[in-house]
Amino acid sequence: MKKHLAALTATIFGALVLAGVANAALDNATAYECEDTTVVVYPGDTLWGIADSYCTGHTGNAAYDIGALNGVDTLQIGDTITLP
Repeated sequence: MKKHLAALTATIFGALVLAGVANAALDNATAYECEDTTVVVYPGDTLWGIADSYCTGHTGNAAYDIGALNGVDTLQIGDTITLP
């Protein structure tokens, strides 16, 4: 009985470790980092393009967060956009 309990405990511990590694990998896959700057919007600029130019990592999440931070879905020429 003690051997089975030890094996079960080891299996559960291993599963928890693997779940933690998988969660950390998912966080890294969706993480991004942007330059600490503001950007003036010029003709043809998009949230995605600004994120791609000024951020590294997951461009989609960066673009979404840039829009949310600045309260915009679409950009207007001359807008000043703060990067997260």
